[in-house]
Amino acid sequence: MALKHWRRTLFYPAIGLGAHALRFAVGALPYGALPAVARWSASFVSLFYRGARQLAVANLTVAFPEWEDARRTEVFRESRVHAVLTGLEFLWFSRHPDRLAAAIDIDTPELASVRAEEAAGRGVLMLTPHLGNWEILGQATALNGLPVHAVVARLRNPWIDRLVARSRRYHGLDIIYERGAVREIIRVLKSGEHVALLMDQNTRPGKGGIFVDFFGLPAATTRAPAALARKLGSRVIIGACVRENGKLCLRFSELPRPTTGYESDEALTRDLLLANQDLIARYPEQYAWLYWRWRYIPSEVAPEVAERYPYYSRRLEE
Repeated sequence: MALKHWRRTLFYPAIGLGAHALRFAVGALPYGALPAVARWSASFVSLFYRGARQLAVANLTVAFPEWEDARRTEVFRESRVHAVLTGLEFLWFSRHPDRLAAAIDIDTPELASVRAEEAAGRGVLMLTPHLGNWEILGQATALNGLPVHAVVARLRNPWIDRLVARSRRYHGLDIIYERGAVREIIRVLKSGEHVALLMDQNTRPGKGGIFVDFFGLPAATTRAPAALARKLGSRVIIGACVRENGKLCLRFSELPRPTTGYESDEALTRDLLLANQDLIARYPEQYAWLYWRWRYIPSEVAPEVAERYPYYSRRLEE
């Protein structure tokens, strides 16, 4: 109890003040300097994360077995730069929110279908992997005049949570905290507004997860988006905010058929992951490969398939 008290009264505020100071420091930089700062910072951070290359290359070996090791290493190095740049861009635009519109290529015809659903009083479920700048994606969509609610985890440090939430909300993006989020997601979609959420994280069976192929290997994946979309008949689009030619660009894709045409949550989740996979394959250097995505091996998987899992995976006994 004493440790928790000191953490809340001293440690959390100190970290919060440090985050504000970092925000001001990053905001003082020219926007065009951020990629160079990200490249230097990524190299510096790697000195303290010795296992980063091993983890990323293991994941890239699953996703792109046909690649040479040299290419996997190159993509890893670029992906760590993009990861740092995502944080820097978020901090920079939190200081200069009025400049976000100028940094985004909003020529995104797929959003016309979202507006059509909205006009008909139906909300759209917008799904994204950890690709490009996923933090800016929701803000950019709201900037396009669409009422979007992003499902996020509440940060443990309340000082940082308030800072991040304020930055996210500047352009009209609303927030749904993930604990107990399902009821609010249903309400928002039924009201004709839209929900954005990330879906490329591990969710164990028994906690709402199912095993669905991701780059050819079963990965524990949440079934919630598919279950909600099928129950409500909601349209689903898959998108990301990626970097192209110095601009932040919104890229979306549609499913091959309406969500009501899928016979099961598993079938819909499979196509959702395929759409995510296609986006990642187009921009592999912008994906967050430093994650234990194939952490769990299904208990019933054949030994020759289990051998293809990364070094960090473990068999999940049901």
